[in-house]
Amino acid sequence: MLYVFGIQPTIRSDISTWSPHLDSLFKYFSNMNASEEEHKKEATDLLEILLNTTAHSSYFSKLHFGKKKKFLHIDKPILYLVVLTWLRQLQQYFFNQNETDIKRDWHKKYGRYCATDKTNKNKLLGYIHMSKGKSKKPIPVESFNWLIPSKKSDCITSLLQWAAQILSQDISLACISEKQDKDMKERLLLAVKPPTFALSQEDLTKKTSCDEEETEEEDKESNISTAAKKDKVSEITELPPNTKFKAIATALSVAAEKKKLNKRKRDDLEHGTNCLLSLINETNKTTYNNLDEFLQNDNGDENGDGKRNGGGT
Repeated sequence: MLYVFGIQPTIRSDISTWSPHLDSLFKYFSNMNASEEEHKKEATDLLEILLNTTAHSSYFSKLHFGKKKKFLHIDKPILYLVVLTWLRQLQQYFFNQNETDIKRDWHKKYGRYCATDKTNKNKLLGYIHMSKGKSKKPIPVESFNWLIPSKKSDCITSLLQWAAQILSQDISLACISEKQDKDMKERLLLAVKPPTFALSQEDLTKKTSCDEEETEEEDKESNISTAAKKDKVSEITELPPNTKFKAIATALSVAAEKKKLNKRKRDDLEHGTNCLLSLINETNKTTYNNLDEFLQNDNGDENGDGKRNGGGT
């Protein structure tokens, strides 16, 4: 982008022909003075959409252009706006596609990024996999070219192409050698006549990649999971007291073996252990000095009636 448009790019004069929204946005922020006052309200409202109703990573707001108050004090925010509007455009397209729809695949042949725990440490790209929307089989990425998005008529997948629709080129197409970068030249040519675009009012921070049916399916699974947990709790309720004590004692013993515990956590763990030990002794009429004694007692009172473990009648 910097090679084609320079560090301080200027905007094209024909943006209004394909996107009145972006025209107001870029005209105002490229020249924030009294002459652009007519674009101020619309531009700041659109900025609100880009920052607050577009999905971002959790650390986005910590960046110096991640909040409206900070953004308004940036001297030359044009390049930031190019990236933010491109991201919004991508989300408006992809977030409204069904998860299994091929339209959601950014690469015609390899599909889209696929999260998986499979890795090949011997290969440079061994940690990255892709798969098509209608396939659940992850394919190990073999080349960086796989990550280059295919061209789409109704969505601009290339940041370079998106930028070329908004910014004036610092170099001419003639300066770009066909052998040097064929794809770059093709993208810049496609940007000559951009498709129409408008920012929607939709809050994409709440938009999932699933359609309504998939969401309903997830709700069903969630309900089943909750019911299963309730069943387990019911089963545990019916267990003898000492069986429950042993389960808790074992968990505390495992936690105590962890080396990376600060003093406060160790104190909390010790307090919890002592409370459990006191409860065991009170219930069973026993005098265990530590949980290991309780766990090693093979003849423990499973019913907790105080008739074993050295106590009771």
